[in-house]
Amino acid sequence: MSTTPVTPDQSTAVPSSNLGNMVSNPAPAQPTAPAAAQPVQQPRTAQVLQAVASSIGNPPQTPSASSGGVVSTNDDDDDMSSGQRSGWKTNLGKGLSTVAAGLSGVSDKGRPSFFGGLGEGARGEQAAQAAQQEIKFKSFDDQVRMAQLHNQDLKMQNDTQAQTDAHTKADLDNRALANSLGVDYDTIANHGSAVMDHLSAQTEANGAAAVPAGTHLSGDGKTVQIPQDTQQTRDGQKQMYNQLAPALGLPSLPQGAQFVPPKNMNMLTNKIHGFDINGEPLKHDDLPTYISTTQTQRDAMAKNGASDSQLKTLDNMIGIYKANLGALDTHADAVKQSGAQATAAGTLAAQTSPDAVKAEAGKAGAVKQAQLDVENSPANQAAAAKGAGQKSAAEEAAKTGASSNLYVGTDATGNQIAGTSTDLQTAGASGVTKLDADTGKKVITARQLISPAGLFSQINQDMRALDAKGKMGSSATSRINDALLSKAGSDPDYAPLFVHTHLLATALMQAHVGSRGSSDMMEEFKSLANSGKMNAATLRSALGAEYNYVHEKAMLPQKVGQ
Repeated sequence: MSTTPVTPDQSTAVPSSNLGNMVSNPAPAQPTAPAAAQPVQQPRTAQVLQAVASSIGNPPQTPSASSGGVVSTNDDDDDMSSGQRSGWKTNLGKGLSTVAAGLSGVSDKGRPSFFGGLGEGARGEQAAQAAQQEIKFKSFDDQVRMAQLHNQDLKMQNDTQAQTDAHTKADLDNRALANSLGVDYDTIANHGSAVMDHLSAQTEANGAAAVPAGTHLSGDGKTVQIPQDTQQTRDGQKQMYNQLAPALGLPSLPQGAQFVPPKNMNMLTNKIHGFDINGEPLKHDDLPTYISTTQTQRDAMAKNGASDSQLKTLDNMIGIYKANLGALDTHADAVKQSGAQATAAGTLAAQTSPDAVKAEAGKAGAVKQAQLDVENSPANQAAAAKGAGQKSAAEEAAKTGASSNLYVGTDATGNQIAGTSTDLQTAGASGVTKLDADTGKKVITARQLISPAGLFSQINQDMRALDAKGKMGSSATSRINDALLSKAGSDPDYAPLFVHTHLLATALMQAHVGSRGSSDMMEEFKSLANSGKMNAATLRSALGAEYNYVHEKAMLPQKVGQ
């Protein structure tokens, strides 16, 4: 890797992308008195920026042949005859000086680098003090490129591994393309002393230092890649620009151009290494848009037959953008979490301070006393007692309701039985499931019919009473029919039997089909045990059959062992 200063090629009339070659045979800068040592050493970034700022205020002046060796003051951007520099250059110089001053006292961290390595080693302080006198830049564009590289170096020093990997891949692919087109590079270490030696040697040999267009940092930030000052390299840069510019939205070269203008070459270099055209790292909020638009551009070009080098360049740019977005998202989340933790810590500290604890205790005491005053009032005592009674009743009702839910299962004899969960457990039932509401109503109706005070029992008592009076014998059949068919109009002894048998027909229908029975079905059940049409023996036999059916519908559980 060469650290030899690049000497302008005077053998060709073709302009070079190296801005230093556009000034012929610059005279060495006049030595000046060494600057007094500062009591506080500036950090390495500040040292180089201070040197750059100084060079803006003292640009090298080049003698021209037409002036007979006299320094020319003809400058498109400067009015040197009046002793004034253009405002934008003067302001940049002031800005760099301000940044340099502001960085004084900032500790040196990270890997040694072009802008960070001046404070390293025994020569650091001496090089920093002499930088202002040793280095003069050939043009303002060289100074701008130096500032761009500075910003890129700071960004890359703080990169995550994913970001470094993305930059490295892009750099290797870009280098492979450049080398295939004939572009060669001189490589120097990205270390303060190495770069300062390189710039100082150029100043000493050529009167000023240059930063050739296309100069960039390697993907890992450890070296500086400087295009060689050869016709082959200039031709290769032109081919590379013509290939990639359409994919990156950069302007085409003028017709007949023999080299790439330095600003165009630097814009291309910045873009393909993941920066904006001005060499600045992309802002966090802008990255999603850059990713989306670059991906859209890549997809469109792939459909239109773009070259492999164009697609690979766009892929690498997207990879850098995504790695940057991921790192910045993580950083933003960490900052947000740290802020939340700090806020929580501050809140906790305020809450646990002696004054806060005392105030909270007083507040709690006042609230408790107010509660006691309310609770002990006569009206509230009465309301509390009433509420407690209602709560107890509600709880008991809920408990009773829960236990009265009906379930159905099969006992040891194979009969279906119904009852509460406790009833079925006592009966040793298996296959227990909850009984649906409609079947539950039928079960309850059946159990009412066969209960000791149910309709079957009442009808039995009616018939016994009639039999005791001699009104149920076979010889009395016609009298039963006449009495019941006329709704017991002539003999009140038959009225209970008439009413109870008709009620039984309705209840039987409910036990059989529920409440959905029709009038025709009602007549069907009345005919099963019709006291108005049957003699005593037939009526008793029909009622017995009905009782057995209803008893089965009641699904009464039996205790185990009964």
